[in-house]
Order: sequence, then C-alpha cells, then structure tokens
Amino acid sequence: MAELFSANITPTRVSNTFMNKYHNGGVMKPTSHYTTLFLITACLLLTTAEQTYAQWSTNPVVNNAICTATGDQSSPMIVSDGSGGAIITWPDFRNGNFDIYAQRINASGTVQWTANGDSICKATGGQSSPAIVGDGSGGAIITWTDFRNGNSDIYAQRINASGTVQWTANGDTISTATGGQFSPTIVSDGTGGAIITWQDDRSGTGDYDIYAQRINASGTVQWTANGVAISTATGPQDIPTIVSDGSGGAIITWEDDRIGTNYDIYAQRINASGIVQWTANGVAISAATGTQYSPTIVSDGTGGAIIAWRDDRSGNGTSDMYAQRINTSGTVQWTANGVAICTATGIQSYLTIVSDGLSGAIITWHDDRSAAFINDIYAQRVNSSGIVQWTSNGVAICTATSDQSVPTIVSDGSGGAIITWRDSRSGINDIYARRINASGTVQWTANGVAVCTATVGRDSPTIVSDGSGGAIITWEDYRSGTNTDIYAQHIFADGALPVELVSFTAHALRSGVELSWNTATEVNNYGFEVERKQIPLNPPLQGGSRIRTADEAGGFEKLGFVEGNGTTNAPKDYSFNDKSLATGKYLYRLKQIDRDGKFEYSQSVEVAIGQTPALFELAQNYPNPFNPTTTIEFTLPEDGNVSLKIYNMLGQKVATLFDGEAKAGYIQKATFNAAQFASGVYFSRLEFGGKSLLKKIVLMK
Repeated sequence: MAELFSANITPTRVSNTFMNKYHNGGVMKPTSHYTTLFLITACLLLTTAEQTYAQWSTNPVVNNAICTATGDQSSPMIVSDGSGGAIITWPDFRNGNFDIYAQRINASGTVQWTANGDSICKATGGQSSPAIVGDGSGGAIITWTDFRNGNSDIYAQRINASGTVQWTANGDTISTATGGQFSPTIVSDGTGGAIITWQDDRSGTGDYDIYAQRINASGTVQWTANGVAISTATGPQDIPTIVSDGSGGAIITWEDDRIGTNYDIYAQRINASGIVQWTANGVAISAATGTQYSPTIVSDGTGGAIIAWRDDRSGNGTSDMYAQRINTSGTVQWTANGVAICTATGIQSYLTIVSDGLSGAIITWHDDRSAAFINDIYAQRVNSSGIVQWTSNGVAICTATSDQSVPTIVSDGSGGAIITWRDSRSGINDIYARRINASGTVQWTANGVAVCTATVGRDSPTIVSDGSGGAIITWEDYRSGTNTDIYAQHIFADGALPVELVSFTAHALRSGVELSWNTATEVNNYGFEVERKQIPLNPPLQGGSRIRTADEAGGFEKLGFVEGNGTTNAPKDYSFNDKSLATGKYLYRLKQIDRDGKFEYSQSVEVAIGQTPALFELAQNYPNPFNPTTTIEFTLPEDGNVSLKIYNMLGQKVATLFDGEAKAGYIQKATFNAAQFASGVYFSRLEFGGKSLLKKIVLMK
C-alpha cells in the first residue's frame, strides 16, 4: 500500500498569533505540553500543515478566501453574525448557472460552514441579486430574484448560525405574481423574520410598481399573497430601499416618475400587519425640478427615516446630493424638497448612508469635482435638524491619484463611520478604507488603508461593523486570473490589520535564555513586554505519558520592554536575553501592546535549565480511539536519524510519518490522518539507534 504521507516533524507548538484584539487583560490560553529537559527549544512554526485554525490575514495581498470555487462568484452582500463575525452571500456560477451561496466567517477569521459556502438556492433557471439581513440568532435571512418559473419572482431562505437552511429547500415563495419582480431589498421585522420590498411589473403596463411582504421566523408569509402594494401610481416606480420603523414595520423609499417628465423621490410606511400608514402611493420626499434618483435610507432612531439621493435640480448637467428626514407620521422635517449635502462642481453619485447614532446621518459618495470622470471619495454628516456638520460640500476621504469609486459605509459605533471603496491608484482596482470621526476628522493613513492590493483587481466592496469599532469588508476578486472569487478582510478600529506573531522561540544557553520572535505585520505595534515566571519541576507521568501542563493563570513578572516597529506591514525580527538564571524551569510570554493601549498575550514557551536529558520515549497517541486524525509525540535522547511509521494488524506498513534527521530536546509531534483507512487496530512504531518502541492505536469510524 502507498504511504499516506511524509512530512517533517516539528516541536510541539507553544504559541498562536496575536490576532483577536481583546480588551486589556485578555489572555490567550495555552494548548502546549511541557517537559523537563536539559536543553529545550520551544518553537512555533506557522506552516499550512501545522495551523490548527485559520485566522484573519494580516497581509493586504493575501486576505481571507470566502469562496474560490470554479466559475464566477460576484457581488457579495454582508451582514453581522452578532458575534464579531459576518455572514456573506453572493450569486455563484459554479454549477453552470447562477445560484445563491453563503458563508459565515467568525471574529477570528475562520470560515464556519462548508468550504466555498453553503447552498442557499440551486433551483433551475438561475438566481440573482441577493440581499441579506441578520435573523437575530446568529443566522440570516436572504432574499433574491429567481427565474425558476420562467419569469422573475422573489424567494427567500433562512440559514442558522451553524449553516443549516431552515425553510423549504431552495427557498420560500415571497412573490410569484404575473409579470416580473426584481431587485428585492430586506430588513428585519425585529422578531426573527423580515420585510422584503421589490419593484413589480404585475400590472402588465411595463411600468414597475412597489410591493412588499413580511415573512416570519418559520418561513410563513404574513401579508396578502404575493405582497402588499406600496405604490401603484402611474408611471414607473423603481429601485426601492427599506429600513425598519422600530415597531415591526418598515419605511420604504424609491425613485418615482408618476408625473411623466422626471423622477422624484417618494416614501411609504407599512406597519407590522401589512397596512400602509401614509398617503396612498406614498409621500413626496422631493418633487423639485429636474430629476431625483437613486435614494438610500437609514432609520432616524425615532420611528422615522433620513433619505438621501442624487439630484439634478441645478440643471447644469451635473448631479448633487440632497437629503430629507421624515417622521413616523409621514411629515417631512427639513426644508421642502430636501437640504443640500453637496453642490460642488462636477458629478456626485453612488451615495450610501449610515446613522450617526443621534438621529442624524453620515453620507458618502464618489465625486469628480477635481477632474471629469476621475472620482474621489467624500463624506458629509447631517444632524437631526438637517444642518450639515462638516466642511461645506463634504470632507475628502480619499483624493489619491486615478479613480476611487463605489464607496460603502458602516457606523464606527462612536458617531463616526468607516468607508470602503474601489481604488485604482496602483493601475488596477484595489480595496481601501478610512475612518472619519463624529467631528469630521479623518482618522487613518492619508487617502486610506490598503485592505486588498493583490494582483489583477477586484470590485464591489461592501462592509459591516465588527461590533468593536472596526469592520469586515468583502468583495469580488479577480486574483485567480480565470474567474471572480469572494474574499474578505478584517480591519480594526485603529485602521490596522492584526499584529501577527509568526514564531516565538526560547533557547537555553550557558549564560541564560535567549528569546527570539518575529512578526509578519505590525502597523499598529507599540512594542512587547517580556514576562517570565518560574514553575515547579514536574516529573513525567507513568508509562512515558506527556508532561502535565503548567498553570498560566498568573505570577508572571516583567523583565523588560522591546520597542515595536509598528509603521509598516513588513516582517520584523526581535530578540531578548535573560541572563544568569538559577537551575529550574521557566515560562516566558510576550505582551504585545497596540499604540492605542490595547494588548494581548502570546502563549507561553517553556525552558528548563540544568535538568535531566530527554529519554527515548513514544507517547500514546491522542485521541485514542480516533477518527480520522490523531497526534503522536516522542522524545529523543540525542540528535540522530529516526523513523515513525504506522503498521496494520498484518504487519504491513501503511504510512510513514517521518524518516530522517531529528533533534534532541524537543517533544516531537506528528499527525496521522487515516481518512482513507478502514476502522481497526494499527500500530505506531518509533525506531532510533537500533532500538524501537511500539504503541497500539485504534481507528474507529
């Protein structure tokens, strides 16, 4: 039988990366095992084969893959999972027509569901334009345009926090009325269900109307079959967007051509029972001269909403930005036809909006005031009274060379916002982001922090809060060179990618202990405190078992401080010498400190001074029984050639885990993956210096 695999064995891993940014006092708990050896080197090597879990990338040319399946994955949409992570959905062409898939990534950057995503809908005909909202329980409700019946309908599906779909396979029907239904958007109903709105051609006139439907947490529609009419006024009503009214209903806005000469902006409120609350066919938000279009909406926190839109009332061939607030009763609150957000020269377009937490809003857009068709990113805050708060015509978020476009925005939780956009300053489309505080002061690197600068290019960034002042950003990505995939990146509130500790080693020398470590990236790193504590000498357990783990709860003392090189994403190397130690056993750890004062501990490394040399030992595998992988550990008394092999009951070798030179002074560690083997008894055999050790291992499937 062919050998399963052959790989180098490395010492027991004793540290993980500095990734999850806990508040002060957060400690990463150890998973390592310790030994009493004369010369011990404790070492972490983060190779692909050794990593026990994925983490957020610290490199803007790497990022985290959400889906790299065959075919195109495009136009992702994102929502918080309520636990610092996110759920992402997208149209997916892996099966030869567009389906809907989704993936959850947790706060640590680990994908939670099936590799390349769980299927939301794979019905015939194709599906497109997914929209998503959280279900309040760690899962999400997703809606989309669906062509399974030969024309476009609206369907929806709920997926729980574990990645299991909750409703009818391929989705529950929201509307299958005659004609076409397109462009659904969605908002939570506050009780685990959702309200969905869309543009609808059931009238057969070719002019779209606006409809809506509520679906509860169990997947049962709550209102009239195929939806309640929000507006059936003459002429087309297009591109609805929706926000909660805070009482189980929703406020919906859209662009409206009922007068037949130009589009205006209208809105309507519908309550939890499916009854429209304001003037039939909607309240005029702006009916100014010229065209108003592409509205976007956010709750004002008091049952009403703030709506912003692109506006051509100036008549000079450019477009501006206006906004209006409407209260829970349907009365506009600001200047008739809206207050000006930006009337700078050139074209302002592609606006998005977020609440400022004080009944006002922050609006962002791309803007070609500096050069025709070369866009920059701007933003403006408007307060609850309709008064702009920042520089007239907006604060520049990014004015780098070339084109910056399609911004999206999320609250930073402190009255400001984080904005991300597509950026071509490098000659291809990259992803950048920047934070602006409540006072209108931009916070991070001039012209933004690089989120993704991988080869080839990317598009369609969208963003969600991480719940801690930072954000998770996702986009469609062309780096494969053959099709588009979905990637994501986490960025902290300080604008930094995580500080990543790649290795941390401790060497016992005649003069003491030499500590060495290096980082892959550390834009925000203030430095490292080196800490030590002495621990009791633990004798080996009977039968050559692994050594007991030392308690890491406290008792460390600070030895010194090593300043960080926290200004770039380049790798950095560090060292520290602890001299003149007495005989004994010691734990060392690093306290990595950010520039904003937050910190996190590494796991500890252990070193023993003046103790008995290692023995020739083969430990029992763990777990045992196992399915399909198990870990095998051993120690050597001196350097030399060693082999670790697996045999079946017939004495036939089925796998070689290691065969070559190995060092003394380590707890060596290897993994046996028996996925391709049948259940039964196997043996691990360690050979060294003409001697051998044997252990029985049990595979139980």
